[in-house]
Amino acid sequence: MEGPRPPFENEYPKVIEFVSNSLRPNQNWSISDEYPTAFTLANLNNIRVMFDEREVVSHALIKPLIVKTPLLLLKIAGIGSVVTATSHRQQGLSRQIIDDCLKSAESQGCDIALLWTDIPDFYRKFQFELAGSENHFVIDRELPTNRTDLNFITGSNVAPEAIFNLYQKHRVTTLRSIDEIRRFMKIPNSNIYTAWDKNHRLLAYAVEGKGADLRGHIHEWGGNIPDLFALLNFVRSSTNQNPQLIAPAHSKNLIRQLETIGIERKENFLGMIKILRPDLLCAKIKKASRDLGINDFIFEKQDQAYYIGRPGHIFKTDSLIDLTKLIFGPWCPSDIHPFDSASLEILNKLFPIDIWLWGWDSV
Repeated sequence: MEGPRPPFENEYPKVIEFVSNSLRPNQNWSISDEYPTAFTLANLNNIRVMFDEREVVSHALIKPLIVKTPLLLLKIAGIGSVVTATSHRQQGLSRQIIDDCLKSAESQGCDIALLWTDIPDFYRKFQFELAGSENHFVIDRELPTNRTDLNFITGSNVAPEAIFNLYQKHRVTTLRSIDEIRRFMKIPNSNIYTAWDKNHRLLAYAVEGKGADLRGHIHEWGGNIPDLFALLNFVRSSTNQNPQLIAPAHSKNLIRQLETIGIERKENFLGMIKILRPDLLCAKIKKASRDLGINDFIFEKQDQAYYIGRPGHIFKTDSLIDLTKLIFGPWCPSDIHPFDSASLEILNKLFPIDIWLWGWDSV
């Protein structure tokens, strides 16, 4: 057995064939079409494979992402496409390959690793935990809007610069280039809907589907709420289906307006998160608190324990899971400790951090 290691460039086609056949056996596209910024030669050093007699038998990759939040910048290692050949399962290969991905992510200065899975107990062995939050809404009725003057277009014949400009208006974004958006727009099984004013300006967009995943789900969207609601009405009427909208918890105005008209909100976790360097993450958050003018906040790691609060009002824990759920949610500070009111005021300004990955960034 050889690996885990990054593949050589001449091995890359064999890797793509293995992952495509393993994860997308009934599709007529390559896995690299579905994840065009993860499966590239530029990301080759972040791919991990294991070989048995020169045949790929196990695979995983990381995609480093820079996420801008109102509080700070986070470097996140998205982990995905974890698969082992049927003939080589139950041999610990996935464990080895995940360990190597995490070591690589840590060496690259990533603050956290994040993944999506339906087998959370397996990843808890690596100290991942379900954290963060996302909200699902089934758009099953007409949404209120005063925008009756928009033109709607279905299809990817849209300048990526126009989508980029709207995307940049979100409070929480992954740093993307216009070229990355151009490649995202070519992902198979994606439907792009756009709303334009009479001056041919893009006012709202919505993306449904992504390859074999997220079918029926609008996972990328942008625009002011009246324009977005008008576009969602168009999507619903033109497809004769009730689309599911995925939204971050910090989209409070959007959530409030949807709930006001009786659309049910289903809350879920963003994914499974592992803090890679808790000492450095604590220091980064402490600096962000000082930038907000909070000078008596204590948030540090000492002797394998974490200290949170302010002088005279300290909560101590040795649980990385406690720390993960506090920093990224869904816990509120009062869920982990009966802090005094002054400490709670500080903690509630900082946590949970508004972390979010839009659907095009999933790996």
